[in-house]
Amino acid sequence: NLQLKNENTGIDVYGGFKGTLSSRISFNVNASFARVKDKAFFITDTTFSLGNKFNLMYDTLNQTTIEGSVSYQMNEKLKVDAIGRYYSYLLLNNSYAWNLPQWQAGVRGSYNLYDKFLVNLDVNFEGGRKALVYDATESDVTLENGQLAKRMGLITDINLGLEYRYNKRVSAFIQFNNLASQ
Repeated sequence: NLQLKNENTGIDVYGGFKGTLSSRISFNVNASFARVKDKAFFITDTTFSLGNKFNLMYDTLNQTTIEGSVSYQMNEKLKVDAIGRYYSYLLLNNSYAWNLPQWQAGVRGSYNLYDKFLVNLDVNFEGGRKALVYDATESDVTLENGQLAKRMGLITDINLGLEYRYNKRVSAFIQFNNLASQ
């Protein structure tokens, strides 16, 4: 018997700057601020013993994001990007933005060999998440503002793609996602 609500993003401001350091290296730095009313948070019910059960919790969220990236490109042959994001959350009723990351980092690259073989690799990391728990006897649980919080582990996501181009109109590819199995 949940009451479903729509998120309402009343404020969403975004700005930054980008440029080039050389003919092969570019950068991008930006920041954003958003105020979201009725942001939905899905909370694992740790007291439910018959499997997974989720509770839905709404709150007003102020989110500040700072992002930076650096790109290297050598003609159409090689391209590498490194991206980092930091999030700051301020909530009206909750101690943390449950299950949302505090930071994300990633590296992605593509290599083109003779315009026939293309290789793509993405490696992403996410950390700083906290989960609301209901059992104080769990390990690594802290009490803040009457809520029990547990630090969540690091998430790693690795994706690999291979493509063979027979000609400009026909190609064959294979994509391996979530190679870290997380």
